[in-house]
Amino acid sequence: VYDYLLTVNSEVELIWPSRWNPIKILFLLTRYLPFVDVTLVLFYQLKPNISIRTCELTYQPAGWLIVIGIAVAEIILVVRTWAIWGRSKRIALILGIAAVLGLTPTLVIESIFLNSLECTSCLPILSWCLLTAGNPVIAVSFVIVILFETCTSHRILFPRKKLLLTVLV
Repeated sequence: VYDYLLTVNSEVELIWPSRWNPIKILFLLTRYLPFVDVTLVLFYQLKPNISIRTCELTYQPAGWLIVIGIAVAEIILVVRTWAIWGRSKRIALILGIAAVLGLTPTLVIESIFLNSLECTSCLPILSWCLLTAGNPVIAVSFVIVILFETCTSHRILFPRKKLLLTVLV
């Protein structure tokens, strides 16, 4: 909220009047999806007397919205890297393949993780939603994102150095 309040004037001045395009949509998604995420998380974390079934049903869309937010942010990183490289077709191909190779298993892993979740009530008196179990494969998803960001950031910071990813493709 603090960041939003600091930058909303610039957004209104620069983003709102600009024509609609995919980058503007990605920007607005990364800007406003967290408000939906937080609302869902606060609902299932703070609502007293929430049923375990409602907890599980609310956690699913919240988890997917967070993943969508991460994926959109990664796509923005790809587009920025591509722009820094002068919109090279070769770099677009490399980054596109890397994005598909990174995002596809991440989405599969997220599905496995979200379908494995088990919730319970925090305390019988409070009945808050508490996540008690889930497939630990979710850690692999974070490793994939870290590797993807490392490769992409390397392309931004050191555009003339070869990285294993670009050597392979």
